[in-house]
Amino acid sequence: MLGDAIHEFFSQRAQACGRRHGDCEEIANPVYAHCLRNHPGGVALLVINADGQQVHDVTLVPEAERYTLTAKQLQDRAVQLNGKTLELNSDSDVPEFEGQRTRTGRISFAPASVTFLAIPNASNGSCR
Repeated sequence: MLGDAIHEFFSQRAQACGRRHGDCEEIANPVYAHCLRNHPGGVALLVINADGQQVHDVTLVPEAERYTLTAKQLQDRAVQLNGKTLELNSDSDVPEFEGQRTRTGRISFAPASVTFLAIPNASNGSCR
């Protein structure tokens, strides 16, 4: 189900790219899919918005847990996870990551961001 939706999404974008005689800016932001660990049928998407200026949108059918990494400047030493700066705790350990619920529908990806979407109920038959 989700695999078909991803394939359809990229097929439509590739066809649109071909109609514009090689102007492929629209498909420049990669999306990778993997099976979600410990969730049979679940999928993890990695969405990279490599565009440093524009927000990009995708329509997501199932609900997901979102983890977006951003920085104020591309080469900053401070990184934010869902808008909150990541810092080591008092024991110098990495803090526990908290995702944001994402509802079904259109979601946006900030410029120069990396987003992981955990979709445990994707019902992907290839992910066991």
